[in-house]
Amino acid sequence: MVDTLSPDMPSASPEVLDALPFDADTMFADHAGVHKPRIEKKQRKLAEKVKFLKDFLEDGEQLLAITTAVSPTSFLEQWTTGFIFVYIKRCMLVFTDRRIFHIPTTSSFDYRESVAEVRYGDLESIAQKGSRLKVAYKSGVKELFLYVRRSERKKIRALLQAADLHGSSGTAGNRVHLCPKCTQVLEADRFDCPGCGKEFKSRAKARNLSLWLPGGGYFYTGHPYLGVIDAVIELLFLVIIIGSLIPTSISPNGDLALAAVFVVFLAIEKAITVYHANHFVKEYLPVEGVKIHRSPLRIALGVVGMVLVLGFVGLGVLGVLMDTGYTPSERVLSAQGIPDSHYEELVAEGILEKGEVIEYFFSEGILSIKEGGSLLTNYRIIAYEGADDGSIDYYSIANDEIVSVTLIQEGDARNYSVYQVSAADEDNWITLLLPHEYGDGERFANAVRAKIRQ
Repeated sequence: MVDTLSPDMPSASPEVLDALPFDADTMFADHAGVHKPRIEKKQRKLAEKVKFLKDFLEDGEQLLAITTAVSPTSFLEQWTTGFIFVYIKRCMLVFTDRRIFHIPTTSSFDYRESVAEVRYGDLESIAQKGSRLKVAYKSGVKELFLYVRRSERKKIRALLQAADLHGSSGTAGNRVHLCPKCTQVLEADRFDCPGCGKEFKSRAKARNLSLWLPGGGYFYTGHPYLGVIDAVIELLFLVIIIGSLIPTSISPNGDLALAAVFVVFLAIEKAITVYHANHFVKEYLPVEGVKIHRSPLRIALGVVGMVLVLGFVGLGVLGVLMDTGYTPSERVLSAQGIPDSHYEELVAEGILEKGEVIEYFFSEGILSIKEGGSLLTNYRIIAYEGADDGSIDYYSIANDEIVSVTLIQEGDARNYSVYQVSAADEDNWITLLLPHEYGDGERFANAVRAKIRQ
């Protein structure tokens, strides 16, 4: 047994070597007690990240093992964040001969000035099973630490089997947080230290910022990437809600149904943000905490991740807007799939006559069907396009005058297929721009060909 990390190892700084007492026979060995250089190297590297624990250790207390894991996370947290929870709930577990230090960290396992402890004497049971550390406290509370580092699982299992669960216990009977300044036990739901007065981020402020500032709860709790994603989503919902309430010639009172749908989406998004922020502040994050340094590579990866997430969200919202008819669909629509709002708008713009039945419709527009499109009705083929002054120009050929439908240029995933529909009069023809994917363009063109008289 030794008192400090061996001074002949150059991999750790002198501060760590002289400050952290540990049991070398346990810390640098595998579950069978056999010293492994690989284990020693990993433990020394992890010890660098927990050198602040020198202020928390009691006289004679020794470190036995250090590992990484994921903090206890509710099913709702996992479900509403997806795989991201594995990164935003990362932590380190430091096993000593008296307790387990739980240290919530950043995604790169950097210290956030948040420290909790689990006294062996407060445990009803504790077991390492697979990647999970199952903890049951004498208070009746149960917790589950996930994704414990594979290389340390067997050793942790052996340590816990020999742990003295009848040792000293705390006053709460479960996991408690400690003040990073004076190391005193913090009181539940009190966001300042009763000993030194150090302030921590509060649930009330986290809730208010989540409700009134897009992404505010995440920025407040130190999760900027989630904050940006949340802010963009909320602002997108707000734009859609406001836009759907603007009166138009088709809907003098706006699209109240669409506004209501996205008000519900926004309320759900706000509720999720509040829920997450409430859980984050339970880690007792100091108002004036350590400055987290993020490498350029991690920032770049974070930005790429945000772009991907926002892209998926944007596609989902666009799909909803297309399904509701608020924005044009990227597909050719048959009679049953054309929203009533599209029909009414085409009639209002003079492109269709009342009573005219649409058989196939495609719009080239991104935000509005008035940008351009093609229609096949029960008695004519129509192509129209929006002008810069807001007017719409359209051209048509009666079905009984169609003599040919010719593919001028075949499209692909990025370009439309170009068809020319000709009438008996050589000067009477129109051009159709139709999507190539899914065979939509050919389906539309074949429907027009079917109108040709034999």
